[in-house]
Amino acid sequence: MDNASTKVNVSCASNVPLASSSSPFPEVWTEEMWRRKQEAYPRIDWKAGKLSCKVCSFIYQSSKPKDKSIPINNILACATDGAPSMVGRYRGFTTLLKEQVPHVLTVHCVLHRHNLVAKSKSPPLHESLNVAVKAINKIKAHALNNRLFRQLCQENDETFERLLLHTDVRWLSKGNCLARFCELFDSIVEFLEEVDAALKEQVSSSRCDIMYLADFFGKMNEVTLKLQGKGVTLIQSKAVIHSLTSRLDLYRQSIGRRQFAHFPLLTKVSEALTDERLLIYTDHLRMVNADLKIRFRDLLDLDVPTWVVQPFQADVAECEPAIQEHLIDIQSDDEATFGSNTLSVTRLSGRKRGCFFWLSQPHTSWSRDSARSSTCSPSTAIA
Repeated sequence: MDNASTKVNVSCASNVPLASSSSPFPEVWTEEMWRRKQEAYPRIDWKAGKLSCKVCSFIYQSSKPKDKSIPINNILACATDGAPSMVGRYRGFTTLLKEQVPHVLTVHCVLHRHNLVAKSKSPPLHESLNVAVKAINKIKAHALNNRLFRQLCQENDETFERLLLHTDVRWLSKGNCLARFCELFDSIVEFLEEVDAALKEQVSSSRCDIMYLADFFGKMNEVTLKLQGKGVTLIQSKAVIHSLTSRLDLYRQSIGRRQFAHFPLLTKVSEALTDERLLIYTDHLRMVNADLKIRFRDLLDLDVPTWVVQPFQADVAECEPAIQEHLIDIQSDDEATFGSNTLSVTRLSGRKRGCFFWLSQPHTSWSRDSARSSTCSPSTAIA
């Protein structure tokens, strides 16, 4: 972790020592103080405030000179989930952190927000998803059924022989689970005809919805993968989300015109689609897009200076005074220009070339805008 520009990504704090009485955080109390407060006010839930204070104490202890780990004034940004202990207005971690570092940029994890957007479903689609999950559990939860289903898949010469269980806490689960379900749909219907005829009828009647959901969650999984990783920055996340909003509009208009080029699984059942089902799908896409724009309003409205993305093409006169002299030095450096052109050979986008360029520069030459945009990860999952 570099002392000049520290990134902090907070997802959870555990086994962190509480602050001593000399801690600079006014809201951080010792274990004895917490015990007294809990005894005095037993009906109040002190869990959120206590956890946030533990995290602040951890940063304070790490910022001591003997550790030489996190100079607290150099913290640029902090990505958290939406838990009250993290974003609480009075005793949340981000609130306590801003008291000590007023300039810090706090971001709600983009992966977490994207997963919340993907959960938006209309009642008919939610019911169809539950039918698919129920059918999967009917087969996977019993060893005999699972073995007989594998034999049936072998007899039908299927590419796969097993279904994938749906796990709600794994964000790629729905897309992968439904994609496998659609691959084995005919075998599933054939198997359920002997095991559970009522469930078989439900699966057959929900076929169009399941195909649509498999395509939809497949698209959302692609976005999730783009937002993962250590190299993802605020600039790149903004581009991914902005692209998704435009694509959702395109998908909605295409389905409304009965054009299913972007939904390969839905194309297989296009003849069975009624106008009522298409209206449900278009309304769902409109609802998801509206939710996306609300949850990512801060990221979509993020103002990224031109010189951060394109340092060699930016007009120095229009840049902030603090960076003008250094930007002139960069634009006049043939070696730096050649290095930027080398990055372009690797087929990186303009935004990524700008980010990688600033990562290659000495930290002392950065302004806070370039450091935040180019280095701060907007996700708590960077592994």
